[in-house]
Amino acid sequence: MASWVQDHNLDFHEKETWDHNGSVMYVNQTCYNFPYNYMDRLHTKMHDLLISSYDLIFRELHYTASKASPEQREQLERILSDINQETMQISKEIIEKPDSELAELTRHDNKTAEVFRSRINNMVDKYMKATEELFKSIY
Repeated sequence: MASWVQDHNLDFHEKETWDHNGSVMYVNQTCYNFPYNYMDRLHTKMHDLLISSYDLIFRELHYTASKASPEQREQLERILSDINQETMQISKEIIEKPDSELAELTRHDNKTAEVFRSRINNMVDKYMKATEELFKSIY
């Protein structure tokens, strides 16, 4: 799976045409495999990232009546690109882990898992804040 993701998602910039749906599918796959709810034990904020940042930015960039200036559109594109890169890197790390290490990520008493969850949650907080500030300046 890691090689498929690498080819279809991580190396997308090298292709002549890029299908945004591939990236959306990849990001959503990460969210649904590791959602922020109490049914699992990873407890990250990936769902919050998709709802509060990724989807808002993606829609704004494709919204024909957007009020964003060209500079703000560049900022939106940069944030979206950064979200994609960081999320794909984290996702790739998850996909490449052996099953035994993946199982350890669900344990609350595992320090590595705690660091990993904190890393994801800090990334989410960073982009939610950046998105909120940018949208306040647009609207």
